[in-house]
Amino acid sequence: MLQEPDFKTAATDAQAHHGPAGNRLLAMLPPDEFCAVSAALEDCALVTRKILQNAHTLAGHVYFIGDGLVSLTTAAGNGEEVEIALVGCEGIVGAAVALGATTLPWRATVRAPGRAWRMTAPRMAAMMDMNKTFSALVLRYMAVSLFESAQNTACACRHTIAQRIARWLLTCQDRLAVQSVTCTHDYIGQALGVRRAGVTVGLGQFEKLGIIAQKRGAVVVIDRQRLEAQSCDCHGLARLHYQRMLG
Repeated sequence: MLQEPDFKTAATDAQAHHGPAGNRLLAMLPPDEFCAVSAALEDCALVTRKILQNAHTLAGHVYFIGDGLVSLTTAAGNGEEVEIALVGCEGIVGAAVALGATTLPWRATVRAPGRAWRMTAPRMAAMMDMNKTFSALVLRYMAVSLFESAQNTACACRHTIAQRIARWLLTCQDRLAVQSVTCTHDYIGQALGVRRAGVTVGLGQFEKLGIIAQKRGAVVVIDRQRLEAQSCDCHGLARLHYQRMLG
């Protein structure tokens, strides 16, 4: 199981949210559908280390993230897990239940505290049947997630550890809207499925270039533009696909 990172979201950096509209997908709904879907949602706190969904167990709820961060991990053998996705205010945890899935093959664990809105799987299906725009947005998000999963696979096969570290840091920033990501070298290595030594070398290179600063258990992104230049194309492609599909 992945060791827990203690992500911190500074109050000055945290993304403000106003009810369910704090989730980007819900905020895209027309007023009538937003009201209908919101009425089916339950407000819930995201507490660090809380498991929202265990792998291969009955999926009871779908979560629309407002702020905070949820990590999806899958078994990689020998009792280890690797991270396959990070979900923040741009997305949904458990959207596949809308297509009839009763279990999911990954574990969903809260990595950064925040707030989300959830609904039961049956209500999710009913809301999609009754609200065309909502249904279209959920399906588009699932298509985006499929694209990103495919891109992650290609990234792991073809790109350097340093490029993948840069992409991971950029993704954390995208999801949390923070400058400082609190994490350990061990955690990044386990999340990416690489050796800790490789993470140490990669972060050290970025620090020498003045792109990041390392503090005890934290990485501060000083120059995001230059970090993007150190990343592979996968980060930009994933963001572009999200924008094309969802705006």
